[in-house]
Amino acid sequence: MKFNRDSYLIHGFALLHFAIVLICSHFAWADSLILTFFTMLLAAIICLRRKLPVEFTAISIVLMNIVGFALGVWLANLLELFIPSDVLEHAIATLLTTEIVGWALVWFIERFAPSDNTATDSNQVRQSFWLILAIVAIFAVRVLVSQLIAHRDEEASAAFSNFLGNPVVLLLIVAASVIFLQSYKRREDHLEYAGKIMVFSLFLVIMVMLSSIFVALRLPLHFDLSFSGSYLARLIVVALVSVAAIFSLVYLIDYAIDANRRLRDEMSRANRASFQYMSLKQQVNPHFLFNSLNVLDALVQDGDNARASEYIHKLAGIYRYMLSNENEEIVRLGVEISFTRSYAELLKLRFQEGLSFELDIREEDRARYIVPCSLQLLVENATKHNAISAANPLTIKISTNGSELIVSNNIIPRMNSAQSTGVGLKYIKQQYLDLSGKEVEIDQNEQNYTVKLPLL
Repeated sequence: MKFNRDSYLIHGFALLHFAIVLICSHFAWADSLILTFFTMLLAAIICLRRKLPVEFTAISIVLMNIVGFALGVWLANLLELFIPSDVLEHAIATLLTTEIVGWALVWFIERFAPSDNTATDSNQVRQSFWLILAIVAIFAVRVLVSQLIAHRDEEASAAFSNFLGNPVVLLLIVAASVIFLQSYKRREDHLEYAGKIMVFSLFLVIMVMLSSIFVALRLPLHFDLSFSGSYLARLIVVALVSVAAIFSLVYLIDYAIDANRRLRDEMSRANRASFQYMSLKQQVNPHFLFNSLNVLDALVQDGDNARASEYIHKLAGIYRYMLSNENEEIVRLGVEISFTRSYAELLKLRFQEGLSFELDIREEDRARYIVPCSLQLLVENATKHNAISAANPLTIKISTNGSELIVSNNIIPRMNSAQSTGVGLKYIKQQYLDLSGKEVEIDQNEQNYTVKLPLL
C-alpha cells in the first residue's frame, strides 16, 4: 500500500491537532469545533486527492468525526492513568486519535476504493460544490451537538440515553439504511448529483423524524404523549447524528463488499481469459500442428483418402468445439467427453498401439458440468510428459464417481522430458476455485498420476 505519500499529511495534521489543544488551553478557548474542522479537512484532502465520489468523502468525514470523538474520549480516559496533566493528556490523546483515524481511512481507501483517474475537471467541480455543502451541513450538526454538551443540558442527556438505549430503533435504522442503499444503487446512474443529494436528504429527514417520534413516544414497549417540544428537538439532533453514523457504517460495509465482489469478478474473468488463451495456444502450437500434419501426410502418402478425410474432419471438430465454447464458463460433461474422444482418436492415429483409453463414465454424471477443455488438457499433459511406445503403452483412464471426474495415467519417464511449468493445471485449479470454490485434487506416486476435477 502506498502509505508514504500520506505520511507527511497525517503526521502534520496530528501535530497540528496537538498544537491546537495546547494553544486553546493557554488562552482558555474551546477547542472542539476547531479540532472538528481540521479533522474534516484531513478527511476531505485524503479523499479528494484520490478523486473519490462526494458520497464516499462526506461519509468518511462523518465517520472520522464520530469515531475520532469516541476514540479521543477513550484514549483521554486511558492516558489519565499515566499523565497527571489534563492538558497534556488531552493533547496526546488528540494526536494519537488523528493518527489512528487518518491511517484507518487511508487503509480503507487503498484496500477498497482505488482512485478514479477518469474523472473530468467539470465533474470534479460539481463534486466539490456538493462536498462543500455536505461539509457545512456536517459542521452545523457538530455545532449543535457541541452546544448541547457544553451546556450540560439534562434533556439532551436524557435524549442521548433514551435514543441509544432503544435497540428496536437502532435496528430499524440499520434495516432501513440497507434497504435504502440497495434501492439507491439501482437508480443512482439515472440521478445527477443534485438528485442524489435530494434523495439522500429526504431519506435522512424521514428517518430522523420517525426515529425521534418513536423514541419520544417510548415505543414499542410503552406509549407516552407527555414529552415536551424541547425534548423532541434534542431527540432530533441525537437522531440526526445516530442515523448519519449508522448509514455511514452501512455504506462503507456495502462499499467494501462490492469492492471485493468486483475484484473477484475481475480476477475470475482474467483467469478465464488466460485459460482460454492457454487452451487455444495448446492446440495451435507448432508441435501439435507439426505432428498433426505429419500424420495427415502419412495417410495421404498411403493413399488412405477415407482416413485422411476423417482425420481432417476430426481436427476441424476440435477447433470448432474450442471456438464454440470459448465464452462458456462450464459445459456438460457428456459434451466434453465427446470432444475428448475425438481428440483421443487423433492421438491414437499418431501413437498407434502405444496409447490406450479406458472410459468409465456413469450415465447420470454426463449431465453434470466441468470447465471447457479441462479434460482435453489433462489428456494432452499425459501424452506430453510420458514416453509412449507399443512396447510400454500409456494408459489413460477417465471415470466418474458421482462427485468427481477422475483422470489417471501410468507414469513412463521420458529420457529427455521437458520440465513442466504447471501452467495448465494452475489455470484449471483457479477456474474451479473461481466458479465453485472447490479444489482440484492431484495424487501422484511412483506408478500413477491422478487428477480429480469436481463435477459442478
